[in-house]
Amino acid sequence: HAQCVDEELWHVVSDSLGTLFVDAEGKALSVAANAYARAGFRHDGASATISSWALALARQGALEGRTVATLVNAFSKLRVHDPPLLDTLADHLLTGRPALNALDIALIVNGWARFDRQDGRVLQALRGPMLRNMQDFSVQHLAMIAHAHGHFNLTDEELLTSLAARLQAHCQSGEPVSDRHLASIVHALVVRLGMQPPDLARVVEYSLPRIIRSMDRRDIVLTVPALAQLPGLQATREFLEPVFAHCVDVFGQLTENAVV
Repeated sequence: HAQCVDEELWHVVSDSLGTLFVDAEGKALSVAANAYARAGFRHDGASATISSWALALARQGALEGRTVATLVNAFSKLRVHDPPLLDTLADHLLTGRPALNALDIALIVNGWARFDRQDGRVLQALRGPMLRNMQDFSVQHLAMIAHAHGHFNLTDEELLTSLAARLQAHCQSGEPVSDRHLASIVHALVVRLGMQPPDLARVVEYSLPRIIRSMDRRDIVLTVPALAQLPGLQATREFLEPVFAHCVDVFGQLTENAVV
């Protein structure tokens, strides 16, 4: 039902969720939370039920990494701001108890950045796991991590330099970083954090000429003006021609602020 929202059915199930969870465990909570997030269906009663069971499992030390990741991702997508649950999940992560893989980490840091709370403790708690899992992160995961650090204004030279090196390794395999991911990464590292990792310049040199024509106006505005803040960028003819030819093509579609 997560692919097809029948609101009447969702309300019936949601109103009864408290009685359905007789003895909830982490996997059941993950499945339920993920279903609501995929359907984009917010029900305060169901959210409260899921939260209460998650708090109970956390008190028992029984929340696994995937459950924490799914809860953070789901509640952030649904804009369910539950301070007691978020504080508990943050404390749980700070203990270092739950085992986390690359996907878990990416979901947590990306979800945490969606919440309207300036609390970078979770990213700091996950610093070690992020470094240890760096080789396992996809480009999408790396974009999530970069965005979260930009959101919380956390400049971690070692981690983010390692992230840029991982992106460069991806490009060296023959795959450019995609339009949306490149824009997010450049904006986070260069504009928000003022970082200039040499590997990021190499990533931009390789990727931007190849994907510039698939960029929408917003991504162009996030990426192209920031190039002036990458002093290591080698603006060769092969780089400049496709990039600025496309900028000229879309010039008339840009707002006055973007042009300036």
